[in-house]
Amino acid sequence: MIDATATHTRPARRADGRPRRVPRRLLALVSTGFLAAVIWWVIVPQYGEAAATLRSLKKLSLPLVLLVVTLELSSLTAYPGLTTSILGTKRPHYATMFRIDLTGLGVNHVRPWGLSVQRLALST
Repeated sequence: MIDATATHTRPARRADGRPRRVPRRLLALVSTGFLAAVIWWVIVPQYGEAAATLRSLKKLSLPLVLLVVTLELSSLTAYPGLTTSILGTKRPHYATMFRIDLTGLGVNHVRPWGLSVQRLALST
């Protein structure tokens, strides 16, 4: 049976009726501790690997890197045009399709199996 006289617990309030908040110094201290933990356990262990990779970049040919970057940028600008030509008359603007394709590319690098169906849903 429900007790009708029971009071509900409310958050602690100040004398003027405003709710209590976490002190800024405590919030800053906890945030700094969290950031330090992330740096210590995530970034520092990967530093040695990254340094070795950066040293190996000195062996790359600059003209070849420029050619690869140019080809990649041209493909990124061609895909929205191809997608809009397939969609017909009720198609989004080129800039919208560019953002959708760029987002899809980024998500595909993070999440395997692609998001082709989601890209189509976003564009219609």
